[in-house]
Amino acid sequence: MKRARQPALNEGILKQMLSSEGAELQVLRLMIEYLQARGGLIALAGKSELFAPVGAPTILFMFGEFEKSAVVDPIREFYKTAWRRREEMATVIELESRFACCAVPYSRDQVLGVSLWGGARARFDDLSLLLVFSRLVQRSVSRHYAVKRCRETQTMAPKKFPETYVEGCSIAMKSVHNTIAALSDDTSPVLLLGETGVGKEHIAQLLHSWSSRSEGPFIAVNCAAIPAELLEAEMFGIDKGVASGVTERPGYFQLADGGTLFLDEVADLLLPLQAKLLRALQTREVRRVGGTLVKVDVRVVAATNADLKSRVDSLGFRGDLYYRLAGFELCVPPLRERKEDLLLLVEHFVRLFAQAAGKSIKGITFQALERLVEYSWPGNVRELLHELNRLVCICPNGESISPALLSPRFLYSANSSPGRDGHPTTFRLEAQLAEVERRAIIEALNATGSNHSQAARLLGVSRNGLSIKMARLGITD
Repeated sequence: MKRARQPALNEGILKQMLSSEGAELQVLRLMIEYLQARGGLIALAGKSELFAPVGAPTILFMFGEFEKSAVVDPIREFYKTAWRRREEMATVIELESRFACCAVPYSRDQVLGVSLWGGARARFDDLSLLLVFSRLVQRSVSRHYAVKRCRETQTMAPKKFPETYVEGCSIAMKSVHNTIAALSDDTSPVLLLGETGVGKEHIAQLLHSWSSRSEGPFIAVNCAAIPAELLEAEMFGIDKGVASGVTERPGYFQLADGGTLFLDEVADLLLPLQAKLLRALQTREVRRVGGTLVKVDVRVVAATNADLKSRVDSLGFRGDLYYRLAGFELCVPPLRERKEDLLLLVEHFVRLFAQAAGKSIKGITFQALERLVEYSWPGNVRELLHELNRLVCICPNGESISPALLSPRFLYSANSSPGRDGHPTTFRLEAQLAEVERRAIIEALNATGSNHSQAARLLGVSRNGLSIKMARLGITD
């Protein structure tokens, strides 16, 4: 029986993922899965290396389990052929059924090659795609070495990312990280702007860890989660004896003394508290509930998904506080604008969730990854984390995550597109019903202010039934 072909790998996805430094290894893994190979490498060879008696090309990136001795000789033969034809634009060679190689001229004295190998399951019939990949790698590796040489000339030690932080390879996030590095030792407030779920708190933590205040505390406060009547005491502290049984308690400003105070959802602060926050930023002292003044040394990083300038215009937010907080504005890009990072995020969090669940997950299939790449991610990284956690929970132990395990909204997204009349062109009943159910639940939640009990009554289901449906459809509020 003829094996079904893998879906065509989107050339646009390759170009997007290879548009940033450091993506070569991740895309190599994607190519390996697409070609059903056991492994692959990207290597660079020069004339002196090529004909050395026991020499071998310099391996830049490599992935897969294999016996190195079994692949060295065929790869060297490939490079000899590629070297003789190096004046051509590119060379594609299938050495034998187990190997596929592609080369492009890298410089006057060097060639760059991509090699993929495997056993009986290997399929190398789409060499044109391998050629496209190799040309993209050529540009990417050239940029990689240019950046490396630039870094080697710098005297400043590069900033280190926390182990739990996914650096990403997109241009958008590289720009964010470069800005954070420039701001790290400044004491001015920073205002982080971005949609819900993009990871603004993680950016604030990175700003803190790269600063001279990294040894001090990092205190995160969700301004929207604390009742208005308690927020002043929580923020600035309270004196002993203000009310019967009340003991002295420091506020968030005092707890963050010498470090960083992160104020999330700052747009939800009430106007009276905005005035007190402004005074604290100006005078570097806070007045506790009870009257005591306390000096503090705190760097404030605020975040919001709201348009604060519009709030200022409508008198919902103080203009003087806005300009004080926005000593520097930093926009965190949504996930749909940095899908090059998706593979890294998926790989990291699948491994993390699998370890926490005590499960062995082989990975995620190309078809499932393709659905995730095509999705628009309105909930950004937070939505991705919820989906990956769910996938790890329901994926059988020792198996790979397949498209059948994805939430229905991914099936709908990947199998339909708006027709001329505004209706989806798909006739898949499962996808249609899932989308109708999803929209009804979201509308009920919006109508009830995310009150699950009231929304369940509107929908005619139990509260537990609503929770199950929300989990299945990946709806978060």
